[in-house]
Amino acid sequence: MAPRNKRILNTYAEVLESQKDWQVLCALMPRLKRAFGEANQGRRERRAWLAWLQETARKPGFNDADSRRDELRKLWKDVPVHLKNDPAMVARYAGFLAQLGGGRGALNLVREQLDSQWDDRLPPVLEAIDDIPPDDLLQVLEKWLVERPGNAAVLITAGRVALKARLWGKAQGFFEAAANSSQSATALAELARLYRALGDSSKAMSAFDRRMAQLEG
Repeated sequence: MAPRNKRILNTYAEVLESQKDWQVLCALMPRLKRAFGEANQGRRERRAWLAWLQETARKPGFNDADSRRDELRKLWKDVPVHLKNDPAMVARYAGFLAQLGGGRGALNLVREQLDSQWDDRLPPVLEAIDDIPPDDLLQVLEKWLVERPGNAAVLITAGRVALKARLWGKAQGFFEAAANSSQSATALAELARLYRALGDSSKAMSAFDRRMAQLEG
């Protein structure tokens, strides 16, 4: 009855958000952007597509990961091009792929994105990959560390992947190196857990105390 009424259009979008009807909201986004402008609707569009990706990855009724992974890949083809270049969007999508057994595709996607634009939200995706040997993932991470020595995101990810490979000494080295970075609280938490698992309660408590001091700061 009133297709150009902005108030009705905006209210409809709000209702769709409240009902978590992401598919319809994403289909509505071109009209919303024409009515209110790209900048005004950018956050809503990004939020809707992220939610739809997550909903698809965790969709009930699909008992096997292969089915959900196929649905996720189909949906990714429909994501607007500008969002496919958004590091946070790529990280979420690649993370879901990895969780559903698509580790090789997730790794390739992360590498391609980092080659064009580095973003610290992407390396942690490698922690979720279980269908590629941890040793192979460590080679990739160590290459990134040569290019970006001291990068906290890569160091912490490398430490967690080293734990999967049961390389306790390497994991400790990565976490200790990261402890001197801006993300030291996270690295110290990992160190405390590692020391405790290795039976060194004194070092574990020391790392925990250092972490508490960082958090208080």
